[in-house]
Amino acid sequence: AGAWGLTVANVHQARVLRSVGAQRLLLANEVVDRSAALWLAGEINSDPGLEMYCLVDSIQGARLLDHYLAGNQNDAPLGVLVELGMPEGRCGCRTVDEACHLAAAVAGHERLRLVGVEGYEGVFSVGPVNEAIARVDRFFGELRDLVHRLDSAGLFGDIKEILVSGGGSIWFDRAAARLSEPWDLTRPVRTVIRAGSYVTHDAAE
Repeated sequence: AGAWGLTVANVHQARVLRSVGAQRLLLANEVVDRSAALWLAGEINSDPGLEMYCLVDSIQGARLLDHYLAGNQNDAPLGVLVELGMPEGRCGCRTVDEACHLAAAVAGHERLRLVGVEGYEGVFSVGPVNEAIARVDRFFGELRDLVHRLDSAGLFGDIKEILVSGGGSIWFDRAAARLSEPWDLTRPVRTVIRAGSYVTHDAAE
């Protein structure tokens, strides 16, 4: 229906979609266990046309993921997106500086390839709508700043386009608006909006 790909929360969901032939999957979480990493490696090896991506949010996590992938002797690197979070958030790098350090570390791993950045603004409490919108927009401004810094540092390597993903169940419209603004980078940007539960939300008059 025109979607760029499909988003899953974990490897179990990815297995289901792979069983029906999905060829482009964004696993919008970190992969930190050996069995999940080995399954990803096996899928990439067995299907040259598969595009599979996951998130990283710490140097330790990236190192562990690279270690697991190396143990399976996979040939193709796994595409990863650096996740930007927020102080006291549930996941993601806490600052843009921390995310830049992580991206530099990812570039040094043989089995990982930095393909973009990701952020999930859905962890913000809603509160007064105007304040929430301003807070969400600031967050996506930080995500844009991260992309510019990584591109300027040459950390995206030889990829043809940069993936920038955001948008949860509430603020997917703000993600689409802010992340679709013009970019001034060395290559095109692919904006991927993950509006997970928008169908089930409504507002009372």
